[in-house]
Amino acid sequence: MAKKTTGVLTGWVSYSWSKSERRFDHVNNGEWFPFEYDRRHKLNVTTNYTLPIKERCKFNKSFSINFTLATGNYISIGKQFYHAAPMPESFQTDADNTQYREYIERPNNFRMPAYHHLDISYALDNRKGKGSSWVFGIYNLYARKNPSVIYHKQTREGVTTRSWSLLPFVPSVTWSYHF
Repeated sequence: MAKKTTGVLTGWVSYSWSKSERRFDHVNNGEWFPFEYDRRHKLNVTTNYTLPIKERCKFNKSFSINFTLATGNYISIGKQFYHAAPMPESFQTDADNTQYREYIERPNNFRMPAYHHLDISYALDNRKGKGSSWVFGIYNLYARKNPSVIYHKQTREGVTTRSWSLLPFVPSVTWSYHF
């Protein structure tokens, strides 16, 4: 981690490399497999620019930019499919209502795509320490569709792989009062 804490431009850059695996006697024939949250690489860059203070202005003003990049999580996903007898109706859910079943050779056998987003914010902090403060921000400024879930779905054409993402970007307004 490298950090700059003085001046009008402050911030930090941090990078981590990590590996996390699991092993259980009755899972994956007792062999090691990657843990769901094994993120080999993670990079964070944060900058904050404080605008010059004007005498008559009630607020300190600043802009912030944050960037996050991380290796995707591991998930268990079938790479082969087979026809199976339907589950009894008393045990059926929407997910079970299919003619295909997934064959998953080992746990956490697929790494999701890299995850990244850019966030910006503009803050108005009360100079007196008491009173109102505001922060206006946008999470995921360039609307990257980071997949939250990857799954298989049976269609008339066969089984397809799909992904699902949460909101592409999230605007925010925060008001706080300090007394």
